Amino acid sequence: MGRDRWRTLTRPLGRTFAADDSSPLRCLLELVAMSGLAVAQPVLDVIGNSPDIFVARRAGWADVLLLVLIIVLGPPVVGWVVELLAGLAHRRARHLVHLVLLGTFASLFAIQAVKEMTDFGSKRVLVLGVVLGLGLVVLVMNVRPVRSWLRLFAAFPVVLGVVFICSTPAREVVFADDTAAADVTPSDPAPVVMVVLDELPLGSLLDAEGRVDRTLFPNLARLAGESTWYRNHTAVAPTTVEAVPAVLTGQWPELGRSPTAADHPENLFTLLGDRYSLHVREAGSRLCPAGLCPVRRYGALPRLLRDARDVWTTRARPEPTEEVLDIDVVGALGSDAARATAMTEFTHDLGPSEGAPRLDFLHVFLPHGAWNFLPSGARYVGPHPPMGNFFFSWNGEFAGAAGTL
Repeated sequence: MGRDRWRTLTRPLGRTFAADDSSPLRCLLELVAMSGLAVAQPVLDVIGNSPDIFVARRAGWADVLLLVLIIVLGPPVVGWVVELLAGLAHRRARHLVHLVLLGTFASLFAIQAVKEMTDFGSKRVLVLGVVLGLGLVVLVMNVRPVRSWLRLFAAFPVVLGVVFICSTPAREVVFADDTAAADVTPSDPAPVVMVVLDELPLGSLLDAEGRVDRTLFPNLARLAGESTWYRNHTAVAPTTVEAVPAVLTGQWPELGRSPTAADHPENLFTLLGDRYSLHVREAGSRLCPAGLCPVRRYGALPRLLRDARDVWTTRARPEPTEEVLDIDVVGALGSDAARATAMTEFTHDLGPSEGAPRLDFLHVFLPHGAWNFLPSGARYVGPHPPMGNFFFSWNGEFAGAAGTL
């Protein structure tokens, strides 16, 4: 290709570099718009469909607002700063960095779109996504109306963030009113201890005669022998975020209600909170309002940012994602060892009532799949993955491990 021919092909790009409308502010608007398509929309869409992650992370309103702000403005502002630094060396270097960033965001958006609309393999998705992304950048740089519309589109991720805060279940974290205790006076108040063990099938506790196995579970067998045992009880919902509120409210689950006091104002804690001393440890729910059970913070924002990063990398990679993308709420609640520690601390805190009667409540994700603990309390260790009951079978031989519940 001759030198004159090369100059002819690159002349529009050169005019773009020298255009008067490429001010730093307008470049920022372009990055915000393209980043909104490539980053903000897919991440907020998934997190909005998994609101229980805010409960699991014990997030407050500030955590949610900062998370949305970082997702919407973080990537474009960081890229914009890099542009400005490059511009200190040479103006054309700033425009070159700007084109690279636009091309990157556009390609990432195109990869996600191609993956969702086709059944192509990862290589074809990657190549086609990059080609479409670069084509979009060429169109934006050389057709002024398209570029103007792109800048107007910078409002999209901002509106998306506002809608996320105001119209998704996240609003209950941001704008939640503190639910007050009900004015209820128990006629004969007595100490209450309630423990909810997650995913504990009754059949795993029984012997051949249908009774709690006294050899494997002597304490549970003694409790069943001294109590009223409802052998045929069952949960009314298949998931924790529906079943636990049903247990604590006595009401049937309703689609779209989150496991919070805002959506379940009449529950065990609000009914007894005015007369009882509450000692509550919830996992995966927040039915005890903050006024009765102060929420202990555990650095929610860094963990939420890691969740957002994991969501985005899954969405942006060219490999097909067959299953519905979701966030592992159970995994967000820590390891089995941490849950066992919480259970041990709960039992150590039990004590006689002083003054008002006590309500001690514990919900713990144990045993829960994949059943890492044996009846003795020792932890099961299996190879690849190191889980116990996994896909309806046990992994290998018990290798032995110390640990107690």
